[in-house]
Amino acid sequence: MNEIETRILKLAELIGISTENSSKELAELKGYAEGFKLIFGDFEKTALQLSPETADGTALALFCDMMGIDFSLTDQEKRELIKKGFLMEGVDYTSGEFEDKLSAAHFSARQSAGTLTISAEEGQTAKDYEKLAEIIENYAAPNLFITFDGDGMTFEKWGMLDFMFDEYDRLKFPFSMLDTIITEEI
Repeated sequence: MNEIETRILKLAELIGISTENSSKELAELKGYAEGFKLIFGDFEKTALQLSPETADGTALALFCDMMGIDFSLTDQEKRELIKKGFLMEGVDYTSGEFEDKLSAAHFSARQSAGTLTISAEEGQTAKDYEKLAEIIENYAAPNLFITFDGDGMTFEKWGMLDFMFDEYDRLKFPFSMLDTIITEEI
């Protein structure tokens, strides 16, 4: 912290800002230094959350969710399983497998500039949407913005799927997807 404050005060002196004791300017500069300390502290905390070795709380839970790890395990057990998951090699993914899985569930997709747009065939069922949720979880890159090509479903159309709330919740579709499911399909 002293280094940040020292650098700010030296920069202030270079451009002619007063740094005399008890001056309003000095108090303001020290406030800026404290602000930078908080920001840098947040950056350090964020960096720690990016590694399964040092992640905790929500970040560790996200790693577990990504790898399908049981939340009831101890943090150390979770970390070990996460590391094993990242070390996996030879996953049997073949070119076109994502598209084949979508097609088998009566969907198709196109990708452009980080957006995956999903189209549904007619006659979708609740099971088709469950398959789609599983496909997205297991095959779609996490950095994709996923949306449907429709104009949004009404509550009445959702009701026709005979979904209970917990089933709907398990799909884990973000609102951006739910808001763009085509209404004529179901």
